[in-house]
Amino acid sequence: MYQPADEATFPHWPAPRPPSSISSNTFLRTVAIVLLTTHAGILLGFWFAPRAVNFLLGLNALLAISVLIYTGSRARTLLAPFDWPYLSLIAFELLVLIAAIWAFRGSRPALIGSYVAFGLQTLVSLTAVIFAFVFKLNRLM
Repeated sequence: MYQPADEATFPHWPAPRPPSSISSNTFLRTVAIVLLTTHAGILLGFWFAPRAVNFLLGLNALLAISVLIYTGSRARTLLAPFDWPYLSLIAFELLVLIAAIWAFRGSRPALIGSYVAFGLQTLVSLTAVIFAFVFKLNRLM
């Protein structure tokens, strides 16, 4: 026989999230350093491998897809009144993804656009590292 659960059986429904073993600040620092190190590694790769452009395009596409997945997971913010900086981030990452795909296919203007996007993403990664080590965050997610 089915008995509905009452408040006494499950006092905290839905269950609270378990405490994270990694702080928001540590997580931000780790992600920022990994991104900056990856960008620096690809820049150094240009000196040693002529085909390093494929890694650059791959990183551009990977970052664009990650940002688009993250923004897609927060779709309700898109349904709110227009947040122009948020929408411009989505448009920029869509352009980066399209440019990376076209550059893989051999388009010279798309390759130049991918270089520019890579430079901008490198600057954002550097800014994130500086931000992570200057400011302390209590809650990231």
